[in-house]
Amino acid sequence: MRTLLHLNASARGERSLSRKLSSNFVKNWLEVRPSDEVIERESGNVAIRELRRVRRWLVANIERSLPEPEASLAAGILIGERPSFASGLSDDLRRTGTTHLVVVSGQNVALLLGITTAALTVVLSRRRASLLVLALLPAYVLLVGLDPPVLR
Repeated sequence: MRTLLHLNASARGERSLSRKLSSNFVKNWLEVRPSDEVIERESGNVAIRELRRVRRWLVANIERSLPEPEASLAAGILIGERPSFASGLSDDLRRTGTTHLVVVSGQNVALLLGITTAALTVVLSRRRASLLVLALLPAYVLLVGLDPPVLR
């Protein structure tokens, strides 16, 4: 029996090609050597690590709550999770020219802020709801990733 140490050090998190390749390597390794032990380690900033954990939790809840392909669409629109797309859905979006709808962008952020503000006005004044949503905006931007469409 061998022990394999798998370090996840990419700053891009789940969207990292190196992370995906190393995870595939570990998966294939375990298929060949199922008795081996794998020790997973995350490195990097604690805050970013926690945001990644929240992102994984959100994706898991979306996938548990909705059937496919609705779960993939919701995860794509709300938090920019593209790897979870079913291959048929990706092809359909590409063929119809609607892939831009599931990429988190300024439009998605504005819609989410508007809906959240409206929902919070049930329990808070409009001004306080708006201030709370604006205070949470940087965390959301970090959660979905600092991609140019989001920052615009």
